Amino acid sequence: MRREFATLGICAVFAAVILHGHVFGAVAKVLTTVFGGGDEAAALKLYAQDRRTQEVSNGADPLPSLQDVVVHWASEKAERRLVVMGNSQTYAVILAPGERDPGVPVQTYVDLVGSRIGTAGKANVYRLSAPNLSYAEALWYVTYLSLVAPVKPTDLVLQLNYESFRKSGIRDGMLGLLRDPAFARAAAETARSATPFGAAFEQAIKRYRELEGKSGPTGDAKASAPAGFGEIAEVAIRKKMDAVGIGTEKHTAKAEFLNVLYLLRVHVLRITPTTPRPLAGAAYEGSVSALDEVATRCRAAGITVRLFLAPQNPGARMWRTEADRDRYRGAAQSLSSKFGLRLVDLENKVPAEQWGVWIDGPDPIHFGLKGHETMAAAMLSSGLF
Repeated sequence: MRREFATLGICAVFAAVILHGHVFGAVAKVLTTVFGGGDEAAALKLYAQDRRTQEVSNGADPLPSLQDVVVHWASEKAERRLVVMGNSQTYAVILAPGERDPGVPVQTYVDLVGSRIGTAGKANVYRLSAPNLSYAEALWYVTYLSLVAPVKPTDLVLQLNYESFRKSGIRDGMLGLLRDPAFARAAAETARSATPFGAAFEQAIKRYRELEGKSGPTGDAKASAPAGFGEIAEVAIRKKMDAVGIGTEKHTAKAEFLNVLYLLRVHVLRITPTTPRPLAGAAYEGSVSALDEVATRCRAAGITVRLFLAPQNPGARMWRTEADRDRYRGAAQSLSSKFGLRLVDLENKVPAEQWGVWIDGPDPIHFGLKGHETMAAAMLSSGLF
């Protein structure tokens, strides 16, 4: 028993240092100092937040935000409820050369669009995005919105971008949607389909069971009782951490740790944000399959889908060859034609001087403050809304 208490004490001290000491944040600063590169402060950290118009966790734990916005939609009774879904380009700012941090919460282009079209009270705009969003994750969200949410969106404005076609799987943070029994049943049904996205759902459910100690049919299972001193202590400590708000510190520490891994990839492995990447294989095929199902489920639920090609930094192309770019654009056009969806090409709407510069040079995904204003104006004039 003495050994168990000693181990528990060491783990508690280690966790406290990691969570409150911002160790990984300090490591990131050391790496930047040693290797040089762009100014990390160019990545703004202060943004306007509103749970009525944004999924504020950005994929880390979306269920509470989605439950809140449904309540908001029901109370507002607006004629249109528009969801904008995409990657971190929709909610992050990397300052362009010459721009300065305003020091106050800033709005990104989805916020700007929402504030302009929502002033008459006839439309609500909600941003549902996550960094490196995969299209399996987009389908995960659409499953909730189309089959589970008591008040559904009227429109989905879906960002198509080259990098997301290369992503696969569903991140741990989004697995919390399985806490909703109706969603768990819908996800389990999808997992039984012999499709690439069905396999992604099956893997996500399996992972959720591993994380939560679940067993039996998804949605009907109960957590197994803790066995032994170690598990009992872990459960008690986790509850205490949640009660005092350490969960937020945990997400911060995770983000800082991922940033360290990113910096190591850039500076040590020389795999930079501007390294061109190919587009092919299982991830690409899975993305195409998931997007088809997104369109199918939205059509069945009466949700109008509109598509747009995300802006691309002219100084930092993502594709390795023109054939890769053609494959990406062809997939977008095929989806549009197959389901009769409006597709707007915004790839070249943000000029080179408005793109962010960070870490090792031009950012291939994120633009600066002026770029978000340019993008908001482009979207408003495009007919997407």
